[in-house]
Amino acid sequence: MKIHKRWGMYTPPLMDRLSLKTHVAEILTKKLTSIPQRLFSPADLAEIFTQIRTEWGLPRNLTQKKFHDLALETKTLQEVHLTSTYPLHTIRFHAGQFTPYELALSLRPYSYLSHGTAAFLHGLTDNQPEFVYVNQEQSAKDQSGSLTQAGLNRAFSGKQRQSHFIVTHSKTRIMLLSGKDTGRLGVEEITGTQGETLELTNLERTLIDMTVRPGYAGGTENVMRSYGRAIKNFRSAVSRK
Repeated sequence: MKIHKRWGMYTPPLMDRLSLKTHVAEILTKKLTSIPQRLFSPADLAEIFTQIRTEWGLPRNLTQKKFHDLALETKTLQEVHLTSTYPLHTIRFHAGQFTPYELALSLRPYSYLSHGTAAFLHGLTDNQPEFVYVNQEQSAKDQSGSLTQAGLNRAFSGKQRQSHFIVTHSKTRIMLLSGKDTGRLGVEEITGTQGETLELTNLERTLIDMTVRPGYAGGTENVMRSYGRAIKNFRSAVSRK
C-alpha cells in the first residue's frame, strides 16, 4: 500500500484497463446505492466523480471523462434517450428504473409537476393525462398596470395558448411549461408509488391552475368533474371528523 507522504492518504496503484473498469463499476455502484437519486445530469456526475475521488481515491490518470466513459461502458450508468421539439441542451443518465415524473422533474431545475398531472396525482381525476405537465417558473418581472374585469374577459375569451415544447422518452411525453413567477407558491412534496420524492402543486393551487389553463387539464368538462370530486372528498373528510 502506498501512502501519500504529505496527506497520509491511500494512493491506488496503476491498474490495467480491465481492473480499472471493475474498480470504477464497484465504487460507483456503492455510491449510487447510497443515494435516492436515480437520474443524473452531467453536472451531477461531475460532483459524484469529485466525491468519489475524495472518499475512495482514484488513480491519478483517471480523468472525469474516462470515469464517465467507463461508467457507460460497464452499464453502471446508461444514457436516457430523449427527443424534443426544441433544442433541449441537456442529457440525462440513469442508474436503475425511474418514473416518468422523476424524468420530467429532472429536465430543468426548480421545476414541479402541475395542472393535469398534479390533478391525477391528487386523485382529482382517473384520467391519466396524455402529457406529464411540468412547470418551471420564469424569472420575476416588474408588473405594470392593474387587473381589470375587461382585461380578464379578453384573456379568457380567446383560445388558450399552449406550450409546444415536448420531450419524449419511449412512451413518455413531457410538456415543459414556463409559468409566471409565483415564488413556487403552493408547491409541496409527496412520495410517489415507487417511493420517489415528487414536487407538485398542492390541491388548492392545482384547482386554480386547471381553471386558468383547462387545456393542460383535459378540457373544461374534466376540470368541472375534478372540482366535483374535490368537493366530495372534502365533505367526506369533514364527516369523518
